[in-house]
Amino acid sequence: MAKARHASCGVVGCTHQHDSLFLLPTSEPLRKKWLDYIFDDHVPNNIPKRLYVCARHFTDECFSNMSPYSSGLAQRLRIKKDAVPTLRDPSTSVGDGSSSHFFVSLLEQL
Repeated sequence: MAKARHASCGVVGCTHQHDSLFLLPTSEPLRKKWLDYIFDDHVPNNIPKRLYVCARHFTDECFSNMSPYSSGLAQRLRIKKDAVPTLRDPSTSVGDGSSSHFFVSLLEQL
């Protein structure tokens, strides 16, 4: 899954810019899962040839190099082969604990 140049995230409602964009997978059933997510279960008949999802829509566990990226040792994130986008909250920032585990522990502290 290659990084896009001058492309934007194709997820319905996403307006954030992120350096790490990931190309829609070509293999089924992973491709179907991504499409269902991108189009919020309303996949159109005509899909762009190149469709990207930004890193903001993945949990930290979806990346193979989150620690080096978070500490500044890697410039781009590398996505795992089986990763599926699941995050819809646009205020979520990559590397700041976007996994559900982080939010659960934060709520427990309140």
